[in-house]
Amino acid sequence: DAIPIELTYDSTRGFVEERFPRFGTIVFWRVSQDLFDTFTKTIPTRLVEGDGMVVLWWNDEALDVSVGRLLAEEKPVELAEGLTVELVSYAHNVDLERFMHPDPSQRKLADAKLREGEEAKPAVELKVKVTPMDADGKPTGEPKEVQVYRFASLPFAKYDKDLPPGLGIEYYHPDLQGRVEIVESPERKLAYRVWQNKQQRIVAWGEIKEGETVNTWATGGDDSAWKMTLLRYLAEDDDVQRLNNRAQTPYKVIALPFDKDDPAFGVTRTVKIRTTWKEGEETKTREQWLRQNLPEPWDDPRVSQIDSIDLPGDKDLLLSYRPLETPLGFTVRLDDFELKKDAGAAMASNYTSHISVFTDKQDPQPDDKGKEFLITMNAPLDYPDPKGRTLRLFQENYNGPSNGMPASSTLRVNYDPGRWIKYLGSLLISVGIFMMFYMKAYFFKPKGKAVTRDETGPTPELPSAEEKPAEVLTKAGV
Repeated sequence: DAIPIELTYDSTRGFVEERFPRFGTIVFWRVSQDLFDTFTKTIPTRLVEGDGMVVLWWNDEALDVSVGRLLAEEKPVELAEGLTVELVSYAHNVDLERFMHPDPSQRKLADAKLREGEEAKPAVELKVKVTPMDADGKPTGEPKEVQVYRFASLPFAKYDKDLPPGLGIEYYHPDLQGRVEIVESPERKLAYRVWQNKQQRIVAWGEIKEGETVNTWATGGDDSAWKMTLLRYLAEDDDVQRLNNRAQTPYKVIALPFDKDDPAFGVTRTVKIRTTWKEGEETKTREQWLRQNLPEPWDDPRVSQIDSIDLPGDKDLLLSYRPLETPLGFTVRLDDFELKKDAGAAMASNYTSHISVFTDKQDPQPDDKGKEFLITMNAPLDYPDPKGRTLRLFQENYNGPSNGMPASSTLRVNYDPGRWIKYLGSLLISVGIFMMFYMKAYFFKPKGKAVTRDETGPTPELPSAEEKPAEVLTKAGV
């Protein structure tokens, strides 16, 4: 059966991806001409094992080296004449928020705690040194050293500066899920490569044109491999022409009714920003929409929208829309999470978070010891902040693991300086209810005059035992 998949490049994210059932994802992004030329050449020549493999393309030759070897050497490894590679740092599950520092000099790879159900994000920091050589193997110029970052799960994220032309560098890791990668060159050409997790290697690669069919994930040989057919390819210029043609078509635009209770509305907050600046005597204005970037785990840092505007004087203006974050003055680390469900049902009956609180560390490691607490549905935690205010942490919700998202616990932080007033009001209500039910005889005495037996007159005579049955029979109609 054919599964249609449409990939539309997203300039705000820098890539687009779609899930493919059972096998992995299909990713599409744009690259420079140099990266396109080496995309189908930086292919591992052997199985990818251990901590992964770095593959380089240099002087018409594919060179690979395992991360395990780079870790063991602890010094530059010469892969070819004039080409050495040194591993500066390695992270099995990189903390992307710490890496995405505004100052490039402060960027570093640090491991983040791997949550349950989460896919690891391996990354390497390399120092590559290239020395120009002649045919006799003698240096012909000064060596050039470049710092390179590569992320196995983010092939479209390449952080390097002034990479020598013709040099391609890729990083592969055996824990990666299956993936079909498609790139577009500035000349509007397409190339692909297919990573298969079970085989721990790239199983297919090459250029692809509209109408062509190629193999992707194998299920027992080439004859039983999944086929991929490029049905239609619209380059950016084609998109513009298509929109122009559509504008000349007599379409009628109908507004959809707005319903604030519809979950489709209000899912993502957006703001429209107008930026005005001067270039010489000319005033320029630009308007754009910004989507709110939520912190992890609500949003993936890979898809954060950060727009830039080039200003005079070689200045860049970065625009990002984030929620207001209030520092607590302490750090909470989730150590364990317990989930209990009702018998025979999927509903949770109770969930509990085991946490550690740190007042002196912003990024505690798994081995660090803090103050341990337990937060459950009906037992919140009261903890003071540095200003002496008592913050109350409630166990509000939990997420996952599902749809590739890791399991997580959601805590709500509450500060209510008027809480004692609410407690006082509840106490007054309770006292009032007690008085109404148990002290009624003292506070709610009847106001009428007491009536004695003598004032009521004689007591009417009751029928005798012999007359009573006859009366009953008569009323029954017998």
